[in-house]
Amino acid sequence: VVHDDDDWVEDRRPKTPWADSVIYELHVRGFTKLHPDIPPELRGTYAGLAHPAAIEHLTRLGVTAVELLPVHQFAH
Repeated sequence: VVHDDDDWVEDRRPKTPWADSVIYELHVRGFTKLHPDIPPELRGTYAGLAHPAAIEHLTRLGVTAVELLPVHQFAH
């Protein structure tokens, strides 16, 4: 997809060495559902995960990468 209005073209990926990486695994719904600083209408959504309160929380923890746990339906 090419979109001329993107504002992230100047962004660069972090170059965090593996030894300094802190990877945090989370379920989007579980992580955002009870966070008191995320607006109720955004809880349980990707928009809630992108909310500044969620980003600040992860940053305070020293997280350098987030791994999302099941983001698709699967059969047991």
